[in-house]
Amino acid sequence: MKLIILFVAIAVCGCAAVGQEQPESIPEASIGQLNEECNACPLNCVANDECPARNPPQPVFLPHSDCTRYYVCETGRACEMICPPGLHFNVREWVCDYPYRACCDPMIECVPGCVPGVTCPPAN
Repeated sequence: MKLIILFVAIAVCGCAAVGQEQPESIPEASIGQLNEECNACPLNCVANDECPARNPPQPVFLPHSDCTRYYVCETGRACEMICPPGLHFNVREWVCDYPYRACCDPMIECVPGCVPGVTCPPAN
């Protein structure tokens, strides 16, 4: 199902800004450049000055105000992503993590360096 949604997203946006007119045909050199500049082209992206215009070798992540979400930069745009259920975005590790390791929610005790099953709080 995710693959189908990704395919539709790529087909709809054509790896260019949404709402821009697309040329009738794109020379092959330009297609390669577009593919290099846009990996997934999700539809939930917005322009963001904190995102580089060209994608660097390593992805750029940005925090979200909701602990269960984060942004991935894609060619100058911030694309909203959602952590799997029960996980929060960890801004120190740049991954979705257990809430007590992510230390995002002030209502959850922060234990960033714990070892699961040894020093971490018990899972609910």
